[in-house]
Amino acid sequence: MLDSLLNCSKRVIRLDHLVVKDSYDDQILLTDPDAIKQATIHHFQNVAGSLHTSKDHIVEWAHWQPEYAPRAYIDSSIYSQFLDLPSLSEWLDIIHQLPNNKAPGPFHISNEMLKHLGPSIQHKLWLLIKAILILNDIPDQWKEAYLYPIPKPKEWHYDINNTRLITLLDTVCKAVVKFMTNHLIKIFTQNKVLQSYNFAALPHSFTFKPLYIIDNILYDVKQHDHKVWLLFQNMSKAYDRINIFILQKAMLRLNIPSPFITFITNLFTNRTNQIFTYYGTTDPYNILVGIN
Repeated sequence: MLDSLLNCSKRVIRLDHLVVKDSYDDQILLTDPDAIKQATIHHFQNVAGSLHTSKDHIVEWAHWQPEYAPRAYIDSSIYSQFLDLPSLSEWLDIIHQLPNNKAPGPFHISNEMLKHLGPSIQHKLWLLIKAILILNDIPDQWKEAYLYPIPKPKEWHYDINNTRLITLLDTVCKAVVKFMTNHLIKIFTQNKVLQSYNFAALPHSFTFKPLYIIDNILYDVKQHDHKVWLLFQNMSKAYDRINIFILQKAMLRLNIPSPFITFITNLFTNRTNQIFTYYGTTDPYNILVGIN
């Protein structure tokens, strides 16, 4: 009814045909299932156009290196309890907070299944999570993901460039990351670790203030016939382009404890993805750069 009132339609794509460019830069239409799967893998594996490589050998890095030095205003003691293992009640609370009606990951374990585990299995899962956090040894299953292409707000035209992705991850892995993230957000918020507007979506932070400032600037420009230059940074494929080595430096800059940096590094390296197509999922392929 709402779609009808708003004159909206559900836009989906079907990866049964694919338009790609050949070596002569001419467009060709792929209809063979195997060729479609391989072209889909090639696109999403290389769309970011970069690799997980160290930047230390690049001449320009010397200019940026001071910006990644540990910040003197951040007292390392604020993380003293950050790596504390979750109590059973804390873990059960995280499980309870997981949203319902979400697509499960590659192993078809839904959030509802985790919520309905019996006390014995829930206790064993909690022991497993604690062991993972102590050893920083990520299960191989946590490094597998499914990708579901959906259309961008433009016509599909069988062009893979006109799609974006929904990533389906292991639900237990997401619960653990949620636990760690909640602790980190609390520390960042209470100790003002991220200065000025160098943050995104922390509690008690809003986009209203910068928008209000811009609105007042534009009002002043119009009233006094001034000129103003505004720079907007396009964060297209921001997560797909994250370099794990630069991410490590960004965390060191904030004096984040090294065990957590190791945990994040292990979580986002040596990973594989599979993509849903009309002809079934593709073969697993290695992730060259970026994080899920």
